[in-house]
Amino acid sequence: EDPSADDSGHFCYVRDLDSGAVWSTTRQPVQAAPEHYEAVFSEGRAEFRRSDHGIELHTEIVVSPEDDIELRRIRIANKSGRVRRIELTGYAEVVLAPAALDAAHPVFSRMFVQTEILPERGAILCTRRPQTPDERPPVLLNLMAVHGAVADAYDAPSFETSRAAFIGRGRRNALPAALADSGPLGAHAGTVLDPAVAIRRVLTLAPEQAITVDVVLGVAATRDAAIQLVDKYQAQEAGNPLADRVFELAWTHGQAVLRQLNASEPDAQLYGCLAGAVLYPQAALRADPALIARNGRGQSGLWPYAVSGDWPIVLLQLRDAANIELARQLDIGGVA
Repeated sequence: EDPSADDSGHFCYVRDLDSGAVWSTTRQPVQAAPEHYEAVFSEGRAEFRRSDHGIELHTEIVVSPEDDIELRRIRIANKSGRVRRIELTGYAEVVLAPAALDAAHPVFSRMFVQTEILPERGAILCTRRPQTPDERPPVLLNLMAVHGAVADAYDAPSFETSRAAFIGRGRRNALPAALADSGPLGAHAGTVLDPAVAIRRVLTLAPEQAITVDVVLGVAATRDAAIQLVDKYQAQEAGNPLADRVFELAWTHGQAVLRQLNASEPDAQLYGCLAGAVLYPQAALRADPALIARNGRGQSGLWPYAVSGDWPIVLLQLRDAANIELARQLDIGGVA
């Protein structure tokens, strides 16, 4: 049981147009074996570094405390001795509904999503058709902005909002139909039944050249507000100061949260590991299977002890008083 192996989420595919090699900026979803790979999780930021076929990728992911957006900054560096043509494709499925509703009826729920391509802004907007006159559904926005490159170093973006057209029949996220052939995406939009957002750029890199690409996925209350966010983060100059501000705010917000919890960065790393073990059960941290099999009680067996059983339970056993600091860390982490 390894839910973290699910190839769903927000991804960026990379393809060498000369050799045809395909990989992704992170392990998922392609799972191509890299020459070098590193993942670093710190407070307010996730970073992924990898090297493949003479191309170095550095991906930084932050969530803005100021705007309702996630920013993925991808630095692509050509470390080979020749000109490279690299195709970068961002992709995510669209829900725009409560998780419980999507889990109960995913196909039916997504039928109400409508998509709109804004080629002049290099962006995609998505919203749900309102079910009642008073409903004001939010608007999802997706864009890909290239920074620090001359105009002839990249082509105009292409778009796709139909998951069926992007993934293809009988295929998975690991190798969608849109990655089987080069060329622009299909630009299907409107009522597509199974919505997604995909934006593609073709980048030309000279030897030792690097290009930075920002991929933004966000949500706004109205279409006008969504367009304002698109314009804010779509600036093409080298180093968009508004996008740079997201990284600064994410770090500041993370440090403020740690201070409120009276926790350190190592504490936060520990809590992250512990949360992973709680959300994704690990057999090594559970009781012996034979012992679990002898248990004849259900959740109601906890109620006489004033334990509801609605949340995961963490049992900490201290065999030495010198380790009492572990109990303090669990308490700060919201576990105890």
